[in-house]
Amino acid sequence: MPTDADKIKELEKKIKFLEGKLDEFENGDSSLYYAVQRKMKELSKILNKHKLDEIDIDDKNNKAFERLSGILEKCEKYALSATALGSRFGVTQPESENKIGIIRTITTPESIADGLGNSAGQKK
Repeated sequence: MPTDADKIKELEKKIKFLEGKLDEFENGDSSLYYAVQRKMKELSKILNKHKLDEIDIDDKNNKAFERLSGILEKCEKYALSATALGSRFGVTQPESENKIGIIRTITTPESIADGLGNSAGQKK
């Protein structure tokens, strides 16, 4: 049976391992991808907070519309950067691997008959 000292040493090893994994996450190659993702989320919160039909575009002093337009112009750059970084660092899968290969069909009497073969519609 392990002693308390053995348990402490084992826990210290686990802590050191987990701290290394955390450091890889925070400072590794993929950290740039996650930083861009966070910025995109922050931008979406800003955009969702403002409704365009509530902005007074006739007021010369109100720059809200111009600022929102500037953010919208940069959104595509952020999205392209995130996609490229995710692919580069293996964080995201290519789109072809994300799709599920299931094809759903509508169940009809004909499709059931096709599945049953020649016995469809025959009384036994």
